[in-house]
Amino acid sequence: MSTFGNKLKQLRIEKGLTQKESCKIFGVAESTISHYESDKRNPDHEFLIKCAQHYHVSIDWMLGLTDKRNAIVSKEVDPPEKYKKILSMLGVTDLFIFEEAELTDEDWKELIQFAKKMKGTP
Repeated sequence: MSTFGNKLKQLRIEKGLTQKESCKIFGVAESTISHYESDKRNPDHEFLIKCAQHYHVSIDWMLGLTDKRNAIVSKEVDPPEKYKKILSMLGVTDLFIFEEAELTDEDWKELIQFAKKMKGTP
């Protein structure tokens, strides 16, 4: 079983970072990183969150609760002005997409068609 410390070290090495560089990124002492990597100390919630965000992995994976390494991160998007009215009329108020995704004009049109189908509107 891979421990949190093993995973933290693996992530650091994959990024080509030293413990010294890593401690600067996370705002902790070098000895803290060393203790985490050797499983002599457990991280607090704040460190777990920073680490997951920096390395783009899920906290569940880091803690050994899942085999799925990457977290699905989403962000709220604001529709282009030309689509806001129709989406509002269709009852679509909150939109979230994968953080790395960008919606093209064609994507917005498909989203509207999908919303129309869901609402039963031609």
